[in-house]
Amino acid sequence: GGGALSGWGGRCEAPGCISGDMARGFVQIAPARVILWGPSVPMVAPAHGTQVDLSHARVVLFLSGPKVRDLLARAVPLDLRDHVFGVGRMTATPFHHIPVLLGRSGTQDWTLTLPRSYAQGLFDHLTHLAEIMSDA
Repeated sequence: GGGALSGWGGRCEAPGCISGDMARGFVQIAPARVILWGPSVPMVAPAHGTQVDLSHARVVLFLSGPKVRDLLARAVPLDLRDHVFGVGRMTATPFHHIPVLLGRSGTQDWTLTLPRSYAQGLFDHLTHLAEIMSDA
């Protein structure tokens, strides 16, 4: 788990816990399953797990603004209120049938990390949701 990475950005023991910042860190997305990011990710000792480079397989969308939480709440099965999904949280969740890592990096700042092959479809869906919200 995240304890093996305590010298690299902090300590994380519970799923959804994020350690570090947008430049470098890690998130524990499930028991014994951690995703790392940064300019140079440390090698994980075989005693602590297996490491797979996913850097070219993922896209990160950065969303910011006062209505982003409301937009995301229309697409993910999560409670995104501040006291439940606060700044510094990240979790794996489906977004319009697409597996994503949803992160909250600021009070109005969010990230969606997803497989590259779904990026255009998810972007189109986000745009559609934003249009619906602006018409309401």
